[in-house]
Amino acid sequence: MSDCILEIHIIYCDKDKKCLPALLEQCKNFKIKNSIHNWKIFIYTHDNCGKNNIGQFRRRIEIIKNVPENHFIWFVDGDDEVINDVDLMKGDINDLDIFVFNYMSNLFNKELKKNVGITNKIFNQNIIVNTKKHKIINIDNIKISIPNLAGPALWNKWIRKSCWTSLESYLKSLGYGDIKPVSMEDTFLSYFAVKNSRKLCYIKQAIYYYHNEFSSIYNDEKYIYFDNFKTFRTNHKEIVDATVKLQMANTKGFLTNDLKINIQKALSCFNIKDALNEIIKDYSKEDIIKTIVLEDFYLRHPYVKYLAIKYLTN
Repeated sequence: MSDCILEIHIIYCDKDKKCLPALLEQCKNFKIKNSIHNWKIFIYTHDNCGKNNIGQFRRRIEIIKNVPENHFIWFVDGDDEVINDVDLMKGDINDLDIFVFNYMSNLFNKELKKNVGITNKIFNQNIIVNTKKHKIINIDNIKISIPNLAGPALWNKWIRKSCWTSLESYLKSLGYGDIKPVSMEDTFLSYFAVKNSRKLCYIKQAIYYYHNEFSSIYNDEKYIYFDNFKTFRTNHKEIVDATVKLQMANTKGFLTNDLKINIQKALSCFNIKDALNEIIKDYSKEDIIKTIVLEDFYLRHPYVKYLAIKYLTN
């Protein structure tokens, strides 16, 4: 049996410290079963608290730099859980670059229990895809793009370091050598890896539990100042532009999600009119109004939504 190396990298900030002991114990007990390869697991923690906080994106790039080309990287959030061992396929994985796993979460519902899996697509089979040959595949009579099969998150993936070898040179070629995105950074890193992979393997088993504390960029109900919104827009647009230029098959869906995030932040801004005008520069009023009307998960401010629609329709 040949050796395969999985590096688990836990990045934690101040709020995660209380979760860290239990998470470390889960990672230490985690087992990879039924593989023809001899898997070795190494666990690393990274302090991103206070003065050490260089942002998730920069921290991940620093980690990636120091990992050998053939090792797999698993980025685990400091406040999440590793909930199950995994049964891998018995076949050779030498040309597999990404493992994608099902997961569980309370992402859409604060009361959701751990026995409910809520990935966007839950298939009844393990799937291997040649990412160099296919952009769209048909599974269980569903047409799905490779990026959508993989999903935007990092925490449900093991990614071979070689998928990120050209990462920094790509960013520099776009003029974003010192980019510091405040959102969508995991989506960019995930899609970049998929773009540069040979084969991707989807595993139907859920091994990860994603905790949403309902204070993220998607559902932040704290009010922000317009200057902070403009800073968010600047950093956010760089990473969105870098992702779009990967020319992935599901760019339209990605940009729809991007619009939702921008509207959410705009509706959390003290000066909503100015914030909405910033978004109108990139999106039509019709798309913005439609999104505000339809998207309750992202936008839970009924009166603010009413005022925003009133402003946009005048």
